[in-house]
Amino acid sequence: MHLETWTLYAVIVVLWLALPSRAVRDIASYSNARGRLMAIATVPGYTLANVAVAMAAAYVALSAALVSPFFLTALQWFTGTLLVLGLVTRAVLPEFSAPIADNDNLREKHAPRIALDIFAETFFDRRTMIFSLAAASQMIDPAGFAADFMVWLSVATAVPALLFGLATALAFETSLQRLKRRPFRKARKPRSGIVSIASGAVTAGYRKIAA
Repeated sequence: MHLETWTLYAVIVVLWLALPSRAVRDIASYSNARGRLMAIATVPGYTLANVAVAMAAAYVALSAALVSPFFLTALQWFTGTLLVLGLVTRAVLPEFSAPIADNDNLREKHAPRIALDIFAETFFDRRTMIFSLAAASQMIDPAGFAADFMVWLSVATAVPALLFGLATALAFETSLQRLKRRPFRKARKPRSGIVSIASGAVTAGYRKIAA
């Protein structure tokens, strides 16, 4: 592939990473609570996770293409449709819970575990997987597939992820302000066991009276 193609892919990755996500929220939250120096530990985990997802998606797309061109076409349409629906949903519907964590509810305190936490948050994000599958299925070329494809894919994914993760960790105030401007739905608090039993007893009583 030409350099222009990979440059376009890197630009698309930048636009994707700029969308609000749980990983970005966590990086900004760690930087806000633990300090910028500690938050830099999130950058390797964030970068490696994006590269790992992109490479896994490329192998899935290549496997589909080797089985049959029909499977590759089906994968392109399926992941493309899911990606469009996901983008529309993210733009229209609010999130379920508030994005900002404080010192008490952040999961990790030490740099290695913070890096692993961000890696897991990014790697297992369904939206990231769908985006990577959609992008890889569009770019894969079974006839011209070579080892340098994975090299270029890794570089074109790692550089935007590294720069964006570092910018989020260092300029976390901007990321937090951008997240705060998004609408968020409050998650419903589960009722306690005593309240549930009491409400159930009252409901049963009213039913007996009505009968």
